Amino acid sequence: PLARLRKPKARSRGSEALVSPEDQRRLMDAAPEDLRDVLFALQQTGARPAEVLSVTAQDFDPDRGLWVLREHKTASKTGKPRVVYLT
Repeated sequence: PLARLRKPKARSRGSEALVSPEDQRRLMDAAPEDLRDVLFALQQTGARPAEVLSVTAQDFDPDRGLWVLREHKTASKTGKPRVVYLT
């Protein structure tokens, strides 16, 4: 019976996943000081939380102004480092 079952298409969360500027300000105001840098990095880079929390100085490329993450969520699939551009 499952052979004829159609799997629904994946849908993007799109705007549902975005944090509004007002909510971002409220989060920053309510967050402890040491968490504000993490929230800022998440908002500015679009990086995953685990990436922001695990980045080290070795991952920073000052000449290009970015992080090069060799170990990341999709590394085994892509075989490539993940590049996170910094503002």
